Amino acid sequence: MSHRCANCGKEHVGFPVWGAALPDSAAEIPAEEREQRVEVDGDICQIDDGTTFVLARLEIPIEGSEEPFRYLPWIELTPEDADLFVTLYQTRERAHLGPLSGRLDNALPGLEEEKGAEVLIYLRNEFQRPLIRSAFVRGGLAEAMRNGFSPERACEIQQSCAKE
Repeated sequence: MSHRCANCGKEHVGFPVWGAALPDSAAEIPAEEREQRVEVDGDICQIDDGTTFVLARLEIPIEGSEEPFRYLPWIELTPEDADLFVTLYQTRERAHLGPLSGRLDNALPGLEEEKGAEVLIYLRNEFQRPLIRSAFVRGGLAEAMRNGFSPERACEIQQSCAKE
């Protein structure tokens, strides 16, 4: 499968990455209040009520493919883990710490019902986004992480993303 990148306009091989510009919790704040109440600094988003989110990478295997389906959702971190992540954000070597606990704050295409699912994220070195490696839930997210998507299901999800 190939796709035309919405950012650079070039053709790329493989599935595109789905990502959310903001956590749903921040996007739900009225636009006229958002500039005052929401601060985004790269892969960290903080709301004035003290809630902290981190942009993380979720990879779902696709049967018969070496290339996974990739999501970039925002994860609401626990207050303790938020403090740790903010402290380590500009640290090159951080993979030895964690995992961190949080909740999925975006409705993922194809897995919309999993919004709010508890997840663990693992930090990586060299300023790479953390990886979502395991979920505490038994629902569709945990199943997708374990068993992957069929190529047909991955294409369905991709097509629904392109319509958004």
